[in-house]
Amino acid sequence: ILGYLGFIPVLSDLMGSTKPRDLGIKYTQADYDSAGVKNQVKIITVDSAPNIKSSMICFGSRTIEASFTQEELTARINMNSQNWKYFPVKNVQIKINQDGTTESSGLLMIDNLEGFTKATGFADIDMQKVISKLKFVRKEIPFYTKFSPTVKDGQVTMNVAKAEMGRLGMPQDFAEK
Repeated sequence: ILGYLGFIPVLSDLMGSTKPRDLGIKYTQADYDSAGVKNQVKIITVDSAPNIKSSMICFGSRTIEASFTQEELTARINMNSQNWKYFPVKNVQIKINQDGTTESSGLLMIDNLEGFTKATGFADIDMQKVISKLKFVRKEIPFYTKFSPTVKDGQVTMNVAKAEMGRLGMPQDFAEK
């Protein structure tokens, strides 16, 4: 059981518990480029930022009226993870189902969480507690979520139906946070 849940390194590797679920989504550079044209966001890598907060600078805003494919979303997230050292996930797949639900899987990079929360302003989360508990398991933890996204007045919300860290289900209230 502990091997399946990801707590025993060699056994967990053999059981596949250290890898994200394969949702069958493949992407190309063309998918990344297409998403960039649609959202008109330019990503510029800051090679030598003086501190974590200035390693990611967002400015400007615009209304975007576009639809994105699951391949475009997957490409954008994965290629962005290569451009910023504090990006908290990698090997992500996003699958949009016919019923309107969305699934995502990937690897959560524990060593990047603190930098990500500092750079993006998620100060309300006690990340040190979370990191200390997650580092006990491993540095990369597979995750899986199934949720129903909605957009209202430019704000995205997610009704989480299922969430897992490793192969361990997470309580609903924790998953939504």
